[in-house]
Amino acid sequence: ASPPPPPSDGPEGRDNRDLHDTNTAQALDQDALASLKRSSAGAAGGAGAAAVAALVAGSSTYAAKTAFSRAKYVRSKQLKHQLRCRVERTRGHNVCEALCARDARKCRGMRPDTLARVLAGAHVYGGCR
Repeated sequence: ASPPPPPSDGPEGRDNRDLHDTNTAQALDQDALASLKRSSAGAAGGAGAAAVAALVAGSSTYAAKTAFSRAKYVRSKQLKHQLRCRVERTRGHNVCEALCARDARKCRGMRPDTLARVLAGAHVYGGCR
């Protein structure tokens, strides 16, 4: 009896067992990546998106990877090279937490909920003048 066929990754029938990490698969070096980030810093989408696209284009093993591995590779490069932020609606408590986290002396040692109450009593809120 012959041995069972090796497991395949999805309908493609490929897996990553032939890919070996020898640090030679990436054609883009660190200096080129830094200069790419500096040159495309003001572009729409930011420097991170251009860096991720260049890293994917410079990888010699990207085409041989499975779909899951490609998505994982892109996600890891996005986490490393693209800036992320979360925009929240300004509320008294959020502003107080940010102030206290940056410099507790600015809020005179008040807890964020107390400072939020003071601001709400003074009718200070997001978008007011």
